[in-house]
Amino acid sequence: MVYSSKTETSYDENGIIIGKASYLWNIYLYKWYGTTKDTFGFDDYGNKTMTASYRWNTAEESWFGSNKTEKTFSADGNLIAEVRYSWDYSSRDWTNFYKTENTTGDNGELISTHLNWNAATSDWENFDQEIKKWGVKGLLELHIDLKWDAGSNRWNYIQKLENKYDNDSNQILLSHYWWSNDSNRWNGTMKIEKEFASDDQNRVTLHINIH
Repeated sequence: MVYSSKTETSYDENGIIIGKASYLWNIYLYKWYGTTKDTFGFDDYGNKTMTASYRWNTAEESWFGSNKTEKTFSADGNLIAEVRYSWDYSSRDWTNFYKTENTTGDNGELISTHLNWNAATSDWENFDQEIKKWGVKGLLELHIDLKWDAGSNRWNYIQKLENKYDNDSNQILLSHYWWSNDSNRWNGTMKIEKEFASDDQNRVTLHINIH
């Protein structure tokens, strides 16, 4: 009998998989060589808070990182922050790469701020931001994109999308705007209006594109 491959799986005290590593048998050296490895972490509420993937470095016969993500959730399961890491080959360890922070605005909108890691200053730097708002039926009504201006130390508007729906959740209006720094206001670029038949099939009876 000749070995071919094997997979090692590890579990936490609750029986949840927290690690899995795959190996191939080297028929010439008579030893196992790794191929891929994944590890996972969970919080007390069962949310997956960490995922890390590795690949086998044959020359050093050890695992090297491919990608890693850590997430933080609120008690009610909402994502508060997500950090992505890259592998530093010199230190043989993970290093910060990209982060998203989620907060709630005064009107219930979701504000997602994206930051890049500056290795020179060892600090996070603002990159861009998204503002989203959903209606009572969970349909997206507003989406605003902003970009960080390090020179003026402020967020600048980029573009905006507005959606409206009828009582059957059909989208009846989509409006797109670009922000004008010259006039300091939103300029409309596109609008789509739709009307639907009042039957069970929700057929489109009117479709208007305005540019």
